[in-house]
Amino acid sequence: MALTEQHRNTLYQGLTQAVGDEEAVAAMLSQFPAGDEELATKSFVRTELGRLESKMEVGFATIRQEMAEQTRDLMSYMHTEMRRWFIWSYGALFVLLAAVVAAAKILQ
Repeated sequence: MALTEQHRNTLYQGLTQAVGDEEAVAAMLSQFPAGDEELATKSFVRTELGRLESKMEVGFATIRQEMAEQTRDLMSYMHTEMRRWFIWSYGALFVLLAAVVAAAKILQ
């Protein structure tokens, strides 16, 4: 239940007389919502936390799925590039070996 202006005024007057410090009473009352705002109950906070946890779990699941897809794409790319590099390297090695064999035959 929110504090109405009448409630707030009554509390202010009573607490100011009891405490004797208007600034302290005003500071304390500023911590309570005014007008249509309501205090957050334990039930409300638990419900909101449950909703937040659900949304976060969905978000984390989405992130995990996207990361798995990106990892698969990266692994596929790396496999393709490594295969291309090995084929090129072995081709260059065979060409070099053929050149060495040809040079050895020429020099004989």
